[in-house]
Amino acid sequence: MKHIVTDSYGLTDQGRKRVENQDQFFIARLDKTVTVEKMSTFLGTSPPFESTCGRLYLVADGMGGHQGGKEASAIAVETILQYAATMMPWFFSLNHHDSDVRDELKGLLKRCEENIVEAAQNEPRLRNMGTTVTMAYTCWPKLYVVHVGDSRCYLSRAGRLERVTHDHTMAEKMVARGALEREAAEETRWSNVLCNVVGGRDTSEQASPEVYEAKLV
Repeated sequence: MKHIVTDSYGLTDQGRKRVENQDQFFIARLDKTVTVEKMSTFLGTSPPFESTCGRLYLVADGMGGHQGGKEASAIAVETILQYAATMMPWFFSLNHHDSDVRDELKGLLKRCEENIVEAAQNEPRLRNMGTTVTMAYTCWPKLYVVHVGDSRCYLSRAGRLERVTHDHTMAEKMVARGALEREAAEETRWSNVLCNVVGGRDTSEQASPEVYEAKLV
C-alpha cells in the first residue's frame, strides 16, 4: 500500500460583522480508535473514542442571523464525531459501493439535523437554529465530500484550485433559474441567504445534501 503523508490544519475566525464566532471544525484520523488532532471547541464530555481507514475533515458554520447558531454547529460536530468513533471505521472498511457511501454520508447529515431540531424543540430560544456542514472523507485514493450550505470545499491539484461544492443560497438558485447573472451573484443581498441548511427551518422541510466524489491521483 502506498504510504501517504498528510498535513492537516484548521482555523476559525469571527469575521468583521458577527459578535460571536459560530464556526466549528475538526480533523480526525480514523484507525481502530478515532484520534481528534485539532478541534475548535470543547464539548464538555468527550465521545467514546472506542471503536480502519482514512481521515475525516469537517467545517460547520452556524447561521449567524439566528439565535443558536453556535449551538447548532456544535451539535453537528458532536453527532458526526460520535458516529466516527463508533460506526464509521467499520462501515468504510468493508469496500462498499460508491452509492452506499453516498447514502451513508447523507444519512449522517440527516442525523445531525434530527439532533438539532430536537434540541431546538426543547429550548424555545433556539427555535430555527441551523448550521452549514461541509465534510470530507478521504481513504486513498478516494475522496468523498458531503455538503449543505455555503461553506466551500476546494480541491488543489496540479497547481489548480477547483471548487467542488455549490453555494446553497438564494443567489445561486436565482442564477440557476436565469433570474440573475453569475457576475452579480456575489454582490446581491441574496448571496448570504441560505436555502439549504442543516436545521434552521420548519420541521416539514429537510436538508438536501450534495455529495462529490473524486480520485486523488
